[in-house]
Amino acid sequence: MKKIFISGILCFILFFALSAQQSSQITIEKEGLKRIYLHDGEAIDSKQLSSLLTSNPNSAAKYKSSRTNSIVGLSTMVCGTAFIGVGFYYTIKSAQTVGDNDLAGTVDYSNKSGNNMLIGAGFYVISVPFLLMANSNLKKSINLYNSHSNTGSISNLDLYVGFTGEGIGVGLKF
Repeated sequence: MKKIFISGILCFILFFALSAQQSSQITIEKEGLKRIYLHDGEAIDSKQLSSLLTSNPNSAAKYKSSRTNSIVGLSTMVCGTAFIGVGFYYTIKSAQTVGDNDLAGTVDYSNKSGNNMLIGAGFYVISVPFLLMANSNLKKSINLYNSHSNTGSISNLDLYVGFTGEGIGVGLKF
């Protein structure tokens, strides 16, 4: 009876030890153009995603690279938007100086609007590779987090039962 009781307690402890060491993974679902990040089946926001990815040293470097590329890409896109806005301002200003408010018949002789719009378009073109690299590095960071999230779990567990000179021996190898 004593042996059965000890065996039951051992199995109970092993069951909880193995189930407690299973960690969850981050998954990405797409709804139209929006991406939703899921952890344990629940949607998480960007701050929770950041804390999860930076908590793992393997994925933290790629996540930092993703954030840097994203900031550079978004800042160049903001600069491009500002230049395009200034170009529209000069277009409207030149239409008002003619006096008829007809944009089709106006000519911007200083060509300020055209130059600013081209510069703005150039900033937009420059931002695309940075945003693509940011997206790629974020996916790599999530994959690194998912691949290393189970490193603390016991993957191979061997139970040995054998007869000894004084009774039955139980061995557990992990």
